[in-house]
Amino acid sequence: MLNRLINVVSLIPNCEGARKLLELCADGNWEALKGMPVFTKPDGTVIATFEQNNWKTKGHRPGVRLEPAYNFKDIRGPFKKQLLCDSLTNELKAAVIAWNYYDTRLCTHQNLTGHLRYLRHMAYALQKMGINTFNGLDADVMLELIESGSFSAHDNKTFCCINRVWENQATLPYDLPTKFGHEALNLDVAKARGKTVIPLNLYLNSLVRHSEFIREWWPHRAEINHVLTRLLATAQCMRADKLDDLRHARRPFNSIFSQRSIDQTNIKYELSKALAEQGMRLVDHGEGGQRWLDYMLWNHPGMHMSAKEYNDGLLVVAGKSFTVENFKALIRSLSESCIYLCMALSGMRGDELVHMHSDFCAQRLELPTGRNNEVEELFLLHTGTNKITLHYKGTNDVFVTTKTGYDAAHLLNSIHEPYRKYFPADQRHYFLSCLGGFLQINPALRIHNSIKTLKNKESEYWRVSDEDLSMLKKSDPDCYEVKLGDIWPLSGHQLRRSLAYYLVGFELCDFPQLKQQFSHFSVFMTMYYARNASSLKNWYQEVESQRIDQKAVKYAHIFKRLADGHRLAGGKGKQFHRDALTNPIEEKYSDRRMSVEYWREEISGGRADFHAIAPNMYCTNRNCELRIEIDLSECVDCDFDIIEAATYAEVARQEAMRQLVLAEDEGWLDAGQVSRDIVRIKSAEKIMSDLDVPYTAYTLTIAAEKLLIPVNVTMNDSGFNGWVSV
Repeated sequence: MLNRLINVVSLIPNCEGARKLLELCADGNWEALKGMPVFTKPDGTVIATFEQNNWKTKGHRPGVRLEPAYNFKDIRGPFKKQLLCDSLTNELKAAVIAWNYYDTRLCTHQNLTGHLRYLRHMAYALQKMGINTFNGLDADVMLELIESGSFSAHDNKTFCCINRVWENQATLPYDLPTKFGHEALNLDVAKARGKTVIPLNLYLNSLVRHSEFIREWWPHRAEINHVLTRLLATAQCMRADKLDDLRHARRPFNSIFSQRSIDQTNIKYELSKALAEQGMRLVDHGEGGQRWLDYMLWNHPGMHMSAKEYNDGLLVVAGKSFTVENFKALIRSLSESCIYLCMALSGMRGDELVHMHSDFCAQRLELPTGRNNEVEELFLLHTGTNKITLHYKGTNDVFVTTKTGYDAAHLLNSIHEPYRKYFPADQRHYFLSCLGGFLQINPALRIHNSIKTLKNKESEYWRVSDEDLSMLKKSDPDCYEVKLGDIWPLSGHQLRRSLAYYLVGFELCDFPQLKQQFSHFSVFMTMYYARNASSLKNWYQEVESQRIDQKAVKYAHIFKRLADGHRLAGGKGKQFHRDALTNPIEEKYSDRRMSVEYWREEISGGRADFHAIAPNMYCTNRNCELRIEIDLSECVDCDFDIIEAATYAEVARQEAMRQLVLAEDEGWLDAGQVSRDIVRIKSAEKIMSDLDVPYTAYTLTIAAEKLLIPVNVTMNDSGFNGWVSV
């Protein structure tokens, strides 16, 4: 039975041809196999012959750039610069033919080229031992290979390639006595382990870093799109003109293509030969028509364009000037950050991201909350080709994300939309471009390189610390590969597992919800993704317990200071002080308000709250949001604020006074500046007065006083004169 690969390239167009190949391979008749076709195009054109050492599987079909190939003499890796002998090379080729034409299991060329890499490595290891054939390979030889260090047997994939040869040896000229496995050879196999969780500090810092980058450029996405559209149109016109000059002999070959002069002759020869196989000439003066141009557009060598050829040396985007090369770098960095955030904030897989649709990739729904006609916004990433409504019932194609993830997807679409216009017609469904330049434009079929490039660019941000190793022991106790000071080995799938781990660990999501978000077939897979998250819950609970302890200690400390006769400022602080004067706190701290345990119970039970808003300034309002900037005038008599010391108030007062002097000296003093700073100064002085801290009251200069209208103001119980701006 002949296998039909799941691939766009046809194999031998008739079963008789495949049968002949298998018979000659079984006989080991290498001479007869020379020149025989191995792979062909659908029209019968030969793509690869047996004697070649690099078998292409997709050929030179217009529009196809990325192609898996069977390489039989790869000089990379640990055996670099070593040539594989002909006998082992021929046996490798016979194995590939058997996998393609005899093996009944459906498999892609991508999978089989992976098997070949393992088998080729084994062949080099055998050659190093002086063995030039797979024939008779037994357990003793295999163990010797492993013990010599030439061949690794660290995981279950190690023996897949050689066992696949054993299963198809009826069509091979060599015999293997047995299948191989770790158990049969008495070897330890590495424990199967999924992708590790990114340590919390590295994870959060990266999210903040890339989110800030996206927020900076999000308002300028239309401008970026416009500049890219113009650059691409210019580049494509210039490329077409250069190719037209080439085919009409108006320009020499080496003035068009960017390869080094030492390579020009070989490149020109190879290109001429490839065109001749298609029945065309390199310089054809238009005889080949559109067919020549279609071929050259997707197969010509690298072409170079100078900045002058883009008509302008500098590009202006968001008020900043860029050279063409700098703008390319910006686009690549923005694209990498957008891809990172889309995956990190949704759990989307890389292959799902590259197949998003430009019109429906990011959508927003408004969900009614049932309160006063209020709605809640829901941000979604979508891999389908339809608009999502509240009643949408799609399967495994919707990912909930955040506003940042939504913005990242839109910015990513704005960057890649101009490139998609130049994709081949049958590949315009791809969402991303390779961003290799403005001349040769190809769709990106994977995002692996994008994540890898991003990590390499910011490697110092991914350096592992002691705290990271501590977190790693909680999430992946069996991970020993990462050491202190290493660069974290970031991968796209880690983002998916990290999201699952932290959502479950911080109790932000449960398993059924996460299963739907991740499109898992079974909830058990979801539970495996979030494994060990209970340790994170324990850690989070420990941290929260420590925070409550710190708050309780501070609360008790406040009342001990009151018992010792110290004063407090702020509305709440002054109330505590008045109560202490009316009902003195008992000596020896027998009052329960001096007890840390009492305040721990109050805070844990939600009956009290305590958080810092500035040095020695605290708020007791549970509904108070975190403040970025402190307005002292709000804190002076706020019913929730406690001010223990005047440190921050004095710093704010000095800064306000310095600003007034600077503004007057430099001539930009105005009424608004004076009114804002005088409020800060007087509020700070009020706090210092409440705390009985000595200070010299600020006096307005004549120039500043002229800008204000003096009024008599009583600020609660402060009683100081004030002004309003003119």
